Amino acid sequence: MKKKLLSIMLIGILIIGLTGCGNNNAKNDSKASNNNLKENIQVQDDITSNQNDSIEQQNESNTSNINDYYTGTYYMVLADGSLADDGTGTIILNKDKSCTYIYGQSNMGCSSYDVYDHLITLKVSESSTDIYLTLDADNKMLIDANNEKYMRK
Repeated sequence: MKKKLLSIMLIGILIIGLTGCGNNNAKNDSKASNNNLKENIQVQDDITSNQNDSIEQQNESNTSNINDYYTGTYYMVLADGSLADDGTGTIILNKDKSCTYIYGQSNMGCSSYDVYDHLITLKVSESSTDIYLTLDADNKMLIDANNEKYMRK
């Protein structure tokens, strides 16, 4: 039964295909409709792409503004309140996440840093552990675990 029904349907499709029986206007309407659908999809894709580009630019701008809060050069605050700006206690945080960390006379080999809220983690090669610094509320001073302070100049 199924084979007969399938055979009849196949013969009918072949006849319609060979004789061209069918409404050409319907075919043309279908093609026009498909073209319109494709154009609408392309326009929607372009709009979405433009919106995504705009969002990415806003995110880059926001990240840039956030980076301005903590990037810069910080010098160790000495006991007398002066800054060790002679290079013997310096932390440099760059916008591209690269850094320099000089502790005393030693360059600690700072390769990068991460920021989470006001906690800054320096990745250094001269130590087996990361260096953790807290940025104060004024965004002008870094405080390490030993309570040594580094002030932005």
